[in-house]
Amino acid sequence: MFTIFRKFKVTIRGILLNLLISFVILSFIMYFLIPGIPQLAGQFELLFTNGFGLPFNTGMIVYFTLFIGLLIWGLWYTRKKKKPVLNTLLLCLAFLFIGYSSFLTLVIRSNAGTPINEDAPKDAVSLVSFLKSRAIRNMAISLRAVLYGTGHRLCDGTPIYKRDEKSGKYIVIDDRKGTVLIYDPKFTTLFPRMWEHATEKFPPHFTGMGWTRRPG
Repeated sequence: MFTIFRKFKVTIRGILLNLLISFVILSFIMYFLIPGIPQLAGQFELLFTNGFGLPFNTGMIVYFTLFIGLLIWGLWYTRKKKKPVLNTLLLCLAFLFIGYSSFLTLVIRSNAGTPINEDAPKDAVSLVSFLKSRAIRNMAISLRAVLYGTGHRLCDGTPIYKRDEKSGKYIVIDDRKGTVLIYDPKFTTLFPRMWEHATEKFPPHFTGMGWTRRPG
């Protein structure tokens, strides 16, 4: 925003427009780009292991080799053809990739055999299931059911896979059918002050309401 304002006149309309564009870009990064990188890696791993019958981690190696190779080629090409905007976008993607590569610590820690190893994300496939389960449990509160709103229906979640050394493939250990609650639109609102879920209830003394049981 400051870079733009150095070249253009500062107006209220310009400020609001830049904030809106920034919000769209940030939402795309948080909800599509960042989850999409490990999700696509998991799909590659399933394809190469379960589909082609190759050893474990082959799909992940192929995926990251292609991803990094295409990224380097794109930086070289845009610099050679003098396309600064595309080059800057690819540089941003590269730095995002470097920053979020910290997710690999989850895989390293899980393979180290620690005493506490919830969901055991030891490879790309189980890491995707782990991240998606965390995303469901810690869903953004931008649109949620109000306190004591009723559920409308249940839909299927992302299956959880586990590496099976005997068969040399990934097997489904939890199909997650009927595990995601879709709230009735009548009981949802934008940024609710209080909300409720079966596994996400705040104790009454945190809300200041002093309830000891469900009202009514």
